[in-house]
Amino acid sequence: MFANDKTRDYCAQLEYKQSYQALTSAEKVIVDGQARDRFIGYALLKTSNKEHDHLRNALSDDYAKGEDHYPPGPQQSLLLLDKYSKSPTVVTQSEGTAFAQKGKKGGAKKKSGVDDPKEVEFNEDYYKDKECFRCGKKGHPKA
Repeated sequence: MFANDKTRDYCAQLEYKQSYQALTSAEKVIVDGQARDRFIGYALLKTSNKEHDHLRNALSDDYAKGEDHYPPGPQQSLLLLDKYSKSPTVVTQSEGTAFAQKGKKGGAKKKSGVDDPKEVEFNEDYYKDKECFRCGKKGHPKA
């Protein structure tokens, strides 16, 4: 079901050094199981995500050179995907924007945006006898 004729012939050559059609029925059952396992293992490798591109390319290059390093089953494929070095992923550093605040570092926020209370326009008659709760002096509002 999961294997095709080419995979069956390949597994028959590996195991018995003859074509699939020349095998006995007992040998065909064994080869069918091996072909199914190889097909599922290959499918796992083929459908893995992009971080395994390096592994897929290496296996494909080796096979083109005549060396079959493809795993023989799904368990070995999963182990290879887990253990083989993955392609590096891009790591982004946080710049602290989640906690961005107005004002100077380490200082209190200023709502008016003015550093000197004398630069703030206010009613001098109203504040002449009022005390500033920040500095304790009379004659100006909080700044």
